[in-house]
Amino acid sequence: MRAVKMNKGFVFIAHYVEVWNWWLNFRIFSFLHRRPELHVWLLLFWPIAFLASVWYLLGKKPFNVVDTYKVNKDGGLQELTGHTILIRTFAWHFAFANKFPQIRERILMAAVYAQNELKVDVIGLGALTKAEWLTAGGKWLSEQDGIRVPVVHGDTATAWFVAERVEEVYRRFGFTGPIAVIGPTSKIGRAVILHLVAKGYEFLCYTDSADRFAAIRREIPGHKQNQMRRATVLNELSQCGFWLIGKAKPSGSALCNAIPRGAVVINFSVPDPLTPRWLSRRPDIRHFDGGLTTLPLGCTLTFGMRLPVRTLPNGMTDGSIYACWTGTVLHAILGWQEHEVGEVKMDELGQVADEANKLGICLPVPTSHLRSLPGTQSKAQK
Repeated sequence: MRAVKMNKGFVFIAHYVEVWNWWLNFRIFSFLHRRPELHVWLLLFWPIAFLASVWYLLGKKPFNVVDTYKVNKDGGLQELTGHTILIRTFAWHFAFANKFPQIRERILMAAVYAQNELKVDVIGLGALTKAEWLTAGGKWLSEQDGIRVPVVHGDTATAWFVAERVEEVYRRFGFTGPIAVIGPTSKIGRAVILHLVAKGYEFLCYTDSADRFAAIRREIPGHKQNQMRRATVLNELSQCGFWLIGKAKPSGSALCNAIPRGAVVINFSVPDPLTPRWLSRRPDIRHFDGGLTTLPLGCTLTFGMRLPVRTLPNGMTDGSIYACWTGTVLHAILGWQEHEVGEVKMDELGQVADEANKLGICLPVPTSHLRSLPGTQSKAQK
């Protein structure tokens, strides 16, 4: 039985991803929340944004509070206040291991500020702020002195919705063979594989981590362990027509050359290694975004980062959002008091899915780099 309390607010802590995200700090560029692909028109000014990202790397200010919004709960009788904080760190900053202590400090400062000044009851982590090699899936943050509220990585919700998308697309195209996986030993990759192996799916996993792979395989009942096999060379995956990508590397020509013609690819990595530029060179690849959900009913979120968000006449918003954000919202709405850090607990997948469905949260319309695909619809539209 989970401990619960009446929560009033939550924070979602993430970071800037691509250099162009810097323009989202300015209201004049708010259209990029609805049409993120239009950032290409700002490429002429890319050096300005890049210099700003360098300043963020070297500067002392740790974070920006970029959005405050409302999420209805209890049928609209009560509201939760949500906040989005971006640490002043871009994705390319994570390439410098000597900056990891600074990044951790920024995450901690943002969390303490949200808890003490914004009075939040739940702290959610997004993107690389919850990376295993940085914060051990949020466990490092939850163990810091002064952190008194639940820390949530949201990967339980993400794993469920990624698995749902995999099943939906796999059935639609009538696949029967193994699924190629890049990033199988991540928290999400592990949970998706364990969940779907139990349903009879087979996986061919590309990973350099033999020990981690073996540990995950041991979690599978003995008679099903052959459904999870390891590939040590990327080209071994070329036998598979269905790919699941949860890691930003490999990318570029190495990745595209390994993917067979006509393959289906579902990506839940941020950033996506199959960029629109590379997909334009491989129009035969059927690409799907993974790890997204619909917004909960009655949400006034406006700062969508890389996701399109539309404001409706009633002041609410619709669109897609990262499932790790959804996991944070579920934790806050339901008043759960346990941390959600480290490995995904497999026995909690179903509970998270049930609670999400009660709030009207489901798979969004299938998209490829946020563009709707013809002839598709979300469960909410059926």
